[in-house]
Amino acid sequence: MRLWGFAIVLGCILLGGCQGRPFPNLDQSDQDLGHQIQQLGDWAGSNGAPHWNGSVEPKLALLALRFQLYAPTDSVKLDLALRHFVFDTLGWKVLEGDSTASPAVVLAGGAGDCASLAALIAALGERVHVRYRVLELPGHVVLKGPSGINLETRHAGLARSDSFYQTHFAVSVASLVPKPPEFLLADLLVNAGADLASRGHWEEAETAWTQALRLNPNQAEARRNQIRLHQQ
Repeated sequence: MRLWGFAIVLGCILLGGCQGRPFPNLDQSDQDLGHQIQQLGDWAGSNGAPHWNGSVEPKLALLALRFQLYAPTDSVKLDLALRHFVFDTLGWKVLEGDSTASPAVVLAGGAGDCASLAALIAALGERVHVRYRVLELPGHVVLKGPSGINLETRHAGLARSDSFYQTHFAVSVASLVPKPPEFLLADLLVNAGADLASRGHWEEAETAWTQALRLNPNQAEARRNQIRLHQQ
């Protein structure tokens, strides 16, 4: 086995490097969000963004088991209990503007940007029967739980009303229609693309942003990044 592994590495060197994984199919309806996050991270990590490597699925499974040891059965109480578990028990927090703080980094160190935290909370929610939806705001992501209460990732799960976001983000009521949690994958792809671009992997970065726009055609940051890339 060791000789075989050495042969692969030697072949990569002699041939000028091995290509990373092809982009995964994130559209399969039978995949849960945690599996999709794992696939996305595996792709980014194998294509030049090492911060995205990590065992997301197994860690989510363990966290779900840990939470279910004391979880209530009422759906509203379950929503609130999961917030307490994530922000108080686990101590997850936001690191603003750090696109390298991928879901794998959050699971390892407890901190990441709002997109990574939101994606992991939504994925964990799926496993414990708390279905979150997504409010897409300019430069920010908020989760809406089954209780109808908004979960503010920047402030340790603080509950805020839709009217707060209308005022502070200058958005319309129509733009606050909750989206499926899969929209979070587009936000993660924007971050993965930024990480790849910062390391000089321009082709892979463009792939990430193109796929982000396929998942969410209104992902403005992905479109801006593509324009900047083509202007260089």
